[in-house]
Amino acid sequence: MIDAIDGGVLTKHPGESVVFGCNFDKILNKGDTVLPGSPTVNATPAGLTIVGASVVDVDTVLLGQTIPANRGVKVRISGGDNNVEYIVAFTIDSASGDVRIINGTLVVK
Repeated sequence: MIDAIDGGVLTKHPGESVVFGCNFDKILNKGDTVLPGSPTVNATPAGLTIVGASVVDVDTVLLGQTIPANRGVKVRISGGDNNVEYIVAFTIDSASGDVRIINGTLVVK
């Protein structure tokens, strides 16, 4: 399962390793896509392990909403300190040349 983190607040346990996703569909222009190789995901404060940021290459359902292929990002996040709130920033380059960023909140507890 992939949990959607875009713009919302999600939680995970410090011992969990979870794939999270971010939906750029609502902010990309019609027909625009996320460029492969462009996604980056960072968190503040430091403490999370973030690996494998990639473009969602097939239609994917996240918490009841569908991210169309090539219009979202998925990433594996693990670690973190108990009772810490992290701001997770998903950054992409689009095929039309836009740079877009969506922030979400991940609470570790």
